[in-house]
Amino acid sequence: MLTQAEIKYIRSLHSGHVAKKEGKFVAEGLRMVQELLRAGFLPERLYTCSEAQNEHEILQNAIQIGRQEMERITNLETASTVLAVFPRVYATMLPLDTGCSLFLESIQDPGNLGTIIRTAAWFGIRQILCSEDTVSLYNSKVLQATMGAVGYIPVVYTSYEEVRSHAPNHLQVVATCLDGVPLTSAQFRMPTLLLFGNEGKGLSQRLLAEANLRATIPKGRGGQGESLNVASAVAILCAALQNTQG
Repeated sequence: MLTQAEIKYIRSLHSGHVAKKEGKFVAEGLRMVQELLRAGFLPERLYTCSEAQNEHEILQNAIQIGRQEMERITNLETASTVLAVFPRVYATMLPLDTGCSLFLESIQDPGNLGTIIRTAAWFGIRQILCSEDTVSLYNSKVLQATMGAVGYIPVVYTSYEEVRSHAPNHLQVVATCLDGVPLTSAQFRMPTLLLFGNEGKGLSQRLLAEANLRATIPKGRGGQGESLNVASAVAILCAALQNTQG
């Protein structure tokens, strides 16, 4: 049985400012928690309902609680069978002298950031660098959208000036915009830093000026619309770079 104090504490961690102050985050859902555990995250508290605990060895050391108790500590509309409390981990920027890294400027939608993290992990992107005004990695909606992929790729919050101060001279900086070289004609090389901008405004002129290659994702035949969703653009660029990475 969970004590009232435990219930109150876990529920408090669904508040962003409380969770940040405590240095914790809550993960819900079997798949997400499993991925975090596989990635080496160590939970401070791990709760399961009996049906999840009995079916998955990775959860054998979890505290078993009832469905009604899970409903009291969840932040989801429909409670999952697994909930864990993890300590927050903050990555440091890796050298930019190999592979592909992303820089995200002022991304505000949690679903977009979570999807970008999941996509970048899938394609083996080295790291994700975010401007300091980008939505928090530990926003609950961001975490849900990553589906646990947050455990597989460093996500760092920093200024572009700091990134530039560590950039080697041979770094290719690629900006995505509507007036660049068509993606099918763009010549990519490693190491590469891909720049992606805010959902509504795109990249700032300041960052566009930093690019030594501007790339455009052309519309398909008969294609319509003003622009692509930023998470979709990230996926297309990451896929296009697969034959270049090394």
